[in-house]
Amino acid sequence: MKQFTIDEILTVFANKKYVVKHLPFEVNLFGVRNIDAEGNTFDDCVGLFYKDLKNQWVLKQYVATTDPGLFYRLNPITREGTAIMVPGQYINCYKVGLHKGYPALEQCGNMKYVRDNNKNKVLDFLYKVVGYKFVVGNIKSNIHHAGTDSKQVDKWSAACQVIAKLTDFKDFLSTVQMTVKTTQVNLFNYTLLEIENFK
Repeated sequence: MKQFTIDEILTVFANKKYVVKHLPFEVNLFGVRNIDAEGNTFDDCVGLFYKDLKNQWVLKQYVATTDPGLFYRLNPITREGTAIMVPGQYINCYKVGLHKGYPALEQCGNMKYVRDNNKNKVLDFLYKVVGYKFVVGNIKSNIHHAGTDSKQVDKWSAACQVIAKLTDFKDFLSTVQMTVKTTQVNLFNYTLLEIENFK
């Protein structure tokens, strides 16, 4: 996944009229989806940006997936099918909490999803279909890590946003925890973009 500049990201946010937090250490969380309908690799990006005390932007980006892995496409957890997060901005949807017992970003607000239920290898990005009825709710699609240095998504994501490398995730989480301590705010927006937004 390519690395983006802060100007590229801010331009997309402005074009879509998304909220950007500008006060020092107010974190903006984001993801960028690389549209590969049959992929099972970490080919997306999850990141954050905020302003420091000198009013300069700090931007961090990590190799990740914003899609469910192949295992859950073939074996949905629910009868409705495997959830795929719909691109958009979700306000106050994450907090520092737990994922399977370890510190991570835990979903705490409603988000929008489509359900892929045909049990094949292809991700069905049905949010592009006019008239599709979305699912809105809190299904605990957290932001967490995969293995030490994972290459295949497989069982690491059933809808979660997952950072591939443990060391990257530790850097991500420690940055968020630092901002919580500084601002005393433990609620974060998440903005899921698509690679085509940058063209």
